[in-house]
Amino acid sequence: MKKFYFLLNGFFLYSFVFSQTIKINEFMASNATIIADEYGEYNDWIELYNYGTDTVNIAGYFITDTIGSNTKHQIPAGYASTKIPPHGYLLLWADNDSLQTGALHLSFKLGAGGEQIGVIAPDGTTIIDSITFGQQITDISYGRYPNGSATWLYFNFPTPGASNSMVSVEENEVSALNSLFYPNPISGNMLHFYQKVCFTLYDIFGNKIAREMNADEFNTSGLARGCYLIITDEGICSRLLIAD
Repeated sequence: MKKFYFLLNGFFLYSFVFSQTIKINEFMASNATIIADEYGEYNDWIELYNYGTDTVNIAGYFITDTIGSNTKHQIPAGYASTKIPPHGYLLLWADNDSLQTGALHLSFKLGAGGEQIGVIAPDGTTIIDSITFGQQITDISYGRYPNGSATWLYFNFPTPGASNSMVSVEENEVSALNSLFYPNPISGNMLHFYQKVCFTLYDIFGNKIAREMNADEFNTSGLARGCYLIITDEGICSRLLIAD
C-alpha cells in the first residue's frame, strides 16, 4: 500500500514538474483582422508555448486575467485539443461568449488598455506563468522573442500558433504606429502621410510590393484586401490595413 502511495505521488510530481514548461508566448488584446476562430469571429487570443520535451495536457488548469482571482476560468477535461506537444503552441480564445463552446474558449476578454494574464496550476494557487501588460494596439501582438524567453516585444506580424517573428517594433515606438499615415484601416484608394517619407511596402509573407521615395501620399488601388507592412528608411515599422 505504501509502495502504491509512493508511486501515485511520484506520478503527480512528475506531471507537475513538466507543467512548468508552459509559457504565455504571445497574445493579442485587440484583434480586428489577424485571425478568426472556428466561428469566424475575430476575438482576443492567448498563445501558450510548451518549451519542454514532453506533451503537456492543460486540462484542469486555470486561466485568469486577474492575478489573485486565480480560478476565473478552468480548462475542461475530455478534449484532445488541450494537449500541447513538445515545442508546440496552443491558442486560447478570450471571447467571453457563452454561445461559443469548446475547451479553448475563455469566459473573459482581454483589456486593450492593459491588465494581466495568468496560467494557474490545477491546485488553483500555483502560478505557472503570468504577465502584466500595458496599452495594446489593434492587430499588433505582444510576445516573447525568442519563444519562451524573458524578452517581450510588439510584433507587427503576429504569429498565432507558430514561432514568433523577427519583425517587431520597440515598445517606445508603439505610439508612432498610429501617427505615420492616415487613414488606417484605409477604405478608399489614397493613403496620406503626415510628412514626406521614403518607405518600402511588404505583404504578410515578406514580399516586397512597392518602393516609394519622398512620398506624402500613396495610391493603394492595386492592393488586395488584407494586412501590409510599411517600413521607412528610418526603420519605423507600421501595419497598413486595407479593408476594401
